[in-house]
Amino acid sequence: MLLWFLVCACRPPAIERTEVVPPPRNVGIGAALPVHPPEPAPPNLLVVLVDDWGSALDRTQSGFGPPMPAVEQLAGEGVSFRWAYGMPNCSPSRSALLTGRLPHDTGVGDALGCLGTRGLSAEEETIAERLRDVGYHTWMNGKWHLSSAHGDLSLADALAPARFGFDEYAGSQLPGCATDGLDSSHYDWERCESAGCERRQDYDAASQFGDAGAAVSTLPEPWFVYLSLYAAHAPFEEPPSPIDAGGDTPAAQLHHQMLADLDERLGHLLDGVDPATTWVFVAGDNGTPSALLPPTWPVERGKGEVYEGGVRIPLYARGPTAAPGSRVDHPVRMTDLFATLAELGGAALPADHPAAPSSHSLLPMLRDPAAPPARGVLEVEMFEGPLEPQLGPRVSRQAVIDPEGWKFVRVDTCATSEETDDPGCDLPLTYTSTRELYRVSADLTTPPPEFPSDDLLSDGVTAAEKARAVALEAQLSWSAWDPQ
Repeated sequence: MLLWFLVCACRPPAIERTEVVPPPRNVGIGAALPVHPPEPAPPNLLVVLVDDWGSALDRTQSGFGPPMPAVEQLAGEGVSFRWAYGMPNCSPSRSALLTGRLPHDTGVGDALGCLGTRGLSAEEETIAERLRDVGYHTWMNGKWHLSSAHGDLSLADALAPARFGFDEYAGSQLPGCATDGLDSSHYDWERCESAGCERRQDYDAASQFGDAGAAVSTLPEPWFVYLSLYAAHAPFEEPPSPIDAGGDTPAAQLHHQMLADLDERLGHLLDGVDPATTWVFVAGDNGTPSALLPPTWPVERGKGEVYEGGVRIPLYARGPTAAPGSRVDHPVRMTDLFATLAELGGAALPADHPAAPSSHSLLPMLRDPAAPPARGVLEVEMFEGPLEPQLGPRVSRQAVIDPEGWKFVRVDTCATSEETDDPGCDLPLTYTSTRELYRVSADLTTPPPEFPSDDLLSDGVTAAEKARAVALEAQLSWSAWDPQ
């Protein structure tokens, strides 16, 4: 008993314990924070625009044209748009790409000259501006062809892209529009940048692809690179290392050599681009010059016209979520690149954006080629002369195509006085119009049925065909005699 007492007496008194509540996990030094998956980095965006490369000379589409293995590889790794349209010539297509809007919206209806012609308005938002606003570094090299001067072409005129959202630019308005007034070729051209302009005697495509290769390797990410090539526009000249690329005339042989050379350089450029982080788009700007159309195609219905030979363009895309080796057989248009690039860059167009009616993102089709088309009908157009109240264009060319391949063509020509050399229209405005109806499709392995004899509104038009033409004409969004 004594031992038990001594043991108990030595024990310390019991301590009353209370529950200890741990501090919140996000409070205190070294505290753990909630874990969220990182936001995906915005992708880099590369657009390569080839001058005067229409679908008629894209071998993967028409069976004609030079071998272009880099383009074929791009098609295998990404998406081929087999029914794509540009505008009939240079400036309207470039405006459509950069603004997402049609020529009658921007006023850029025809190829701009060096001096004295209305260019792209500073009020238009370009894709470069839209992407720069969300953190992209924007870079352009090459042919601008969207601004004109009144008087001598100055350095400020030559550097117009800097006023339209490009952080860096090197190039010129177009060959032949040099600040020193000299004519240009692909071996005698002018390269302008912020430090000034210099005449170059190297091959322009070699210089351009070299600049682009350096850009995609060194620019801060995310970047938007727009490589606007001078080739394969006339003058047609042998590249530095010419190869036999086919062609049935001397001009066609040179043009094919230029395209083959571009393809080889394109392959080297794409080798330096990470497909896991970069979307690539390669396209022609407009259709094929008539003199270069395959011999089985409708004659004189190439570049400058709204027939298939003048507006069908190659369009290929590759990117992190693109369906590899797939093809889209719905009609799409150059304007759609604006909305596509904007959405990829995190700057999707709101419904009230000026380009929203004419530019539809291709991203659903890039991920699933079976996705339905975003539009019911598609327009292509060009016009010569101004679009101003009481002063309409001299000529307008328009076509509207529906998803079933019905294509309506209208050409309006104003009356002009025979007693003056003034190319403007007589007032009050009067127009002579021609209307044509054809059936076209994504398939270009046979010539498009647009010979004059194929016009369904010629002799023997049926009531159904006439009704179809009337319905399509009603879809045109403007007319020469009522341009506003």
